Amino acid sequence: MRDEATIATDASAVGTAAAYGGVIRDLAGHTREVRGQIPRTALQEVTAAIAALQQLALPPDLHAVLHVDAQDEELRAVLCVTHPGVTVVRIPRNSSPLHQRAHELATQALRELPPSTRTPTRDGPSIAAYAVRGVDSPAPAYAVAFWINGEIQVVSGTVEPQETRALTSYLLKAKAQEGVPTGFKVIESGYAVLRNNQASWGVTGRELAQLRSAAAAGLSEF
Repeated sequence: MRDEATIATDASAVGTAAAYGGVIRDLAGHTREVRGQIPRTALQEVTAAIAALQQLALPPDLHAVLHVDAQDEELRAVLCVTHPGVTVVRIPRNSSPLHQRAHELATQALRELPPSTRTPTRDGPSIAAYAVRGVDSPAPAYAVAFWINGEIQVVSGTVEPQETRALTSYLLKAKAQEGVPTGFKVIESGYAVLRNNQASWGVTGRELAQLRSAAAAGLSEF
């Protein structure tokens, strides 16, 4: 079996701003870390991985395993040409120390951007809808959908199971709220229906349905 280096990359984004983090551990156990700003794209994990690999300046003949938490198929389609020696493996978010560090680096890089860059412009309803999956499973997941700059954005992830189902549900909601800029009313997806609509939400029945669908689609990554 061929010895391989291990790489982990992750993306962090809010509004129109995005950043990446990357870590590589070589065969001797030494690590190198990179982070920085990237364009906001629909394939954010792919953009982050490409940026990290470029910054790490990997030799063409390097064989490595790359850990990502989403968009692995899209990334394989790119790396088979640009980095043929790198094998892409999808793992749950932050499920390894290396990927957790990549996530921390991406978050840190996002925070280093100027506040005017990181602050989103809200253009749409003042409500966010979140959905959860696998509350009783080893990898409970959440996804929350909301409007930013006239488009629906989705933030998703997993959490560690807690001692009780109630605590796990509480943590999932808390993580969903962390992913939404201030000023939004964050509610459970099943509650985001027309009969519960309030004037302060500034949302139509059609827009509520769009939020529910987007949150459900965000869960499909897990």
